[in-house]
Amino acid sequence: MIGSNNIENFLSNWQSYRKGEIFIELANKRTEFLRDQAQKVGSIKDIVLLISVTIPNLNANIDDMIRRRDALKDTFRSIGLSTENVNAQQLLKFLRVIFGWPEEEHSNINQYEILSEQILSGDFSLFENDDCVNVNDDQIFISLEARKRPAEWKLSAMDLFLGNEMRRDEYIKSNFLIHFGLQILPNQAMERTAAITKREALERNINAGMGKFFPDIQQEAADLAGVVAALQSGDRVVNIHFNVIMFDKTKKLSNLHRLLFDVKTQWMVFCAM
Repeated sequence: MIGSNNIENFLSNWQSYRKGEIFIELANKRTEFLRDQAQKVGSIKDIVLLISVTIPNLNANIDDMIRRRDALKDTFRSIGLSTENVNAQQLLKFLRVIFGWPEEEHSNINQYEILSEQILSGDFSLFENDDCVNVNDDQIFISLEARKRPAEWKLSAMDLFLGNEMRRDEYIKSNFLIHFGLQILPNQAMERTAAITKREALERNINAGMGKFFPDIQQEAADLAGVVAALQSGDRVVNIHFNVIMFDKTKKLSNLHRLLFDVKTQWMVFCAM
């Protein structure tokens, strides 16, 4: 998910439909206000959700993957979200903006060059600091990574992680990139055996009276029992990666450091019991 304050194309398109001197003047004032809200305040963003699926091997059923993709697109349309298939040129357009390419300066794709080598501009540079990364001397990147699974997910707080639009200072003001990755582990039999073995070991410890000294062992055993039951019913073991990257102009460094604290606070609420 990419959140960008670059909304100029939406403003230009909306403004082009205003006719008459009075309405054109009103449209100019309105677009200027919205532009300031996006660029200076950070309360308006263009949100793009990119979903990609890697093909595990050459024997994968491509037609089946296409049918699932179309079903997912229909689901998004049913809740009012527009969807489209992204080609290589569109993908580069989304990714280049993250690394500082101006919207109007995108070059065409070179079909004879590796796609990953066309994301960065020729003058791209970065410098790593203790708490951020400077890119091209005019951008700052701050990264947050989830390293530990919370004891319990709180569904009512999940939407607050992206911010509360009704309360100032409780939304992500900078541009941001949220990456959620899911990888199916290749050796499912080994993972299933490891889960069963750990569950049995916990049950033996509980029966031996260790629960009096380690109160969390009961909850862990219950969790593993649910995991084993799910695996035995056909579910698979996966690795999940979650990363949040905030990026903006260097002049907003002080605001980003404040934002870093605010987002950490929201993350604590998001993962609260």
